[in-house]
Amino acid sequence: MRTRSDLADRVKEALSARTVGERYGLTANHAGYAHCPFHGEKTPSMKLYDAPGKGFHCFGCGAGGSVIDLVMRIANLPFRMAVMRLATDFGIVGGMVSARPAPNTRKRREGEYTALCKELWELDALVAALAPATPHDEWTDAWCAAMDRQVIVEAEIMGMEAEGFGRPRTA
Repeated sequence: MRTRSDLADRVKEALSARTVGERYGLTANHAGYAHCPFHGEKTPSMKLYDAPGKGFHCFGCGAGGSVIDLVMRIANLPFRMAVMRLATDFGIVGGMVSARPAPNTRKRREGEYTALCKELWELDALVAALAPATPHDEWTDAWCAAMDRQVIVEAEIMGMEAEGFGRPRTA
């Protein structure tokens, strides 16, 4: 019987760094090397291993770790959110048993979910209102902050949906 604490291990066991990296915008060559997003370079120096559980390693800057570490760094997410994002994006939730929260905890979490959905709706409108009019216009600090918050709120919503709150998104 698996529990929620096993999810990080399941993610690491199921996904290769190459698959994850390519999903999130890295392009690996035939040998599995990509340009490292963590430092400037002309020649690809980050090895995205094909085997699940092997992770990644940059021979230029020394960055390395598991697929979870890769997503934490690329998306600037804390560990738990990176695990939930990977599990959601790659459908790694089947067969997992999780303890059901107590009724008052579940009700509180449902309220948090509703508040996050409302905040995301408001952020969508704010991002649209503050967006640069042309590609040549300067990005304002307010627009950048709204975009950053929008990504965080979307990740939190996805994590809560993976836990069974709200209506899960369908592909």
